[in-house]
Amino acid sequence: METPYGNQVKVYDKERTVCDCLRKKNSLDNDLVFEAVKRYLKGPEADYAKLLKYAEIFNVRDDVRKDMEILT
Repeated sequence: METPYGNQVKVYDKERTVCDCLRKKNSLDNDLVFEAVKRYLKGPEADYAKLLKYAEIFNVRDDVRKDMEILT
């Protein structure tokens, strides 16, 4: 993707970003992580199957499932 300044940067999809937040939740603000997950899960484009696939890969499946139970 190109930034407003014309630089090329790598971007990931929402599901990967949610998993990255959960992986690094100890170094991020807990409220920020919870809000990010909540917004994703309540959004119309949430792909639970894709999220769980990433969660398995990045070893955050239990965190994702717990949040899904709380928020859905």
